[in-house]
Amino acid sequence: MGSGFLAAVGTVAEGSATAAAGALTEPSSEGADTARCQPFTVAFYVGWMLLFVAWVLLGIPIGPGETLSL
Repeated sequence: MGSGFLAAVGTVAEGSATAAAGALTEPSSEGADTARCQPFTVAFYVGWMLLFVAWVLLGIPIGPGETLSL
């Protein structure tokens, strides 16, 4: 697994641990946990799109005897 995934899981787990400690007295913080992961999602999306665009612009084949065309 990628290090970004582990960082996202660690971020969610950190928030969940504090929420679990006061689960009977405090409202759920699942929305906050999800919101904490959103920057990772955006970063991965932007990163993969940049990689895809670079791949196409450089004309790198996607396999033996195969090309990528749009």
